[in-house]
Formats: sequence, structure tokens, C-alpha cells
Amino acid sequence: MSKEKINKWTKLNNMKVTTKLYLKSFFIYGIIFGLIMTLWEYIDEEKINLWRQVFQGVFFGGFMSWATVTAHKRAMRKYGKNELTEEDFKVSQCDYIIKENSIQEIYDLMNHHEAINKWKIEIKGSNVIGKTKTSWSSWGEKIIISDLGENIKIESKPVLKTTMFDNGKNRENVLLIKELIGKG
Repeated sequence: MSKEKINKWTKLNNMKVTTKLYLKSFFIYGIIFGLIMTLWEYIDEEKINLWRQVFQGVFFGGFMSWATVTAHKRAMRKYGKNELTEEDFKVSQCDYIIKENSIQEIYDLMNHHEAINKWKIEIKGSNVIGKTKTSWSSWGEKIIISDLGENIKIESKPVLKTTMFDNGKNRENVLLIKELIGKG
């Protein structure tokens, strides 16, 4: 396959992934908002203006879909991902590295790092478990660093399980820990 065809296929696949994400978030935001507003209107006025509710749901769903997916795409590009895949839109991020440090050494490195020492960190068996605080871009993340013998597994996932977008916070956590362990 020629390089031109590969680039064309990659761009098409990237478009499919982002379109699917826009539509998924549009329906989730629009339907939930529409149902809540319909219920509110029924409770408040004891009648429902269906066209107004549909318009509000479509408008709100479209705006929120555009805002959140665009922000997430921008955040992922900040971390060096120009060609986005479906994996990049998952809020839970995971990576493996070759084991060079013990769990205790990793725990000590994390406790002495300026950004990470604000997290709640503890050792549980052969794992280091960390939790970040709530911020403007997330409700917090849970970070699990596991000793798998020859490898170390670094996993970061949202505390709030219903999180659809994390603006790259979990990828940032994984990359930060990979960089920290690599320097150690």
C-alpha cells in the first residue's frame, strides 16, 4: 500500500472515530438535558411544549458535544497525539514499562516529586495506589502502579466512573509517572 493511501486511510479512520465520539456525546448530553427540562417544565407548568424541549435538547447536546470533544482533542494533541485513535478517547489510560525500580523506590520517587506529592499515595501489597484531588478538569483520578514481575503497569482512571471526557488528565498522569520512573 502506498504512503498516500495509508495517510488517506488514517485520516478517514480518525474522522470516523471523532464523528462517533461527537454523536455519542451529543445523544447523551441532549437526551439527558431534554428529559430533565421536560420533567422540570411538567412539574412547573403542568404541561409540556414538545418542540421547545426538542430544540433545547438538540441545541444543548450539540453545544456540549462540540465543547467537550474539541477540548479533549486539543488536550490529546498537547501530549503529542496528532493522529487520534479510539484508544485516545478512552478516559482510562494504561501503559507498561520495564521494571527498573522496586515498588518502594517508586513510592519514594513519587513522594519527592513536586506535582505528585500533592496526591494521596500509599503502598498496598505490590501496588502503589494514588488519588488526585478534584480540579477544574476532573473529579479526580485513581492511579495504580503494579509490579508484574519484569514489568510495571501504570494505570490512571477517573474516580467518577461516569466520566466521558477527562481532557487528557489520565494520559498526563501516566506520562508523568513514566518520566519520573525512567529518571529514577
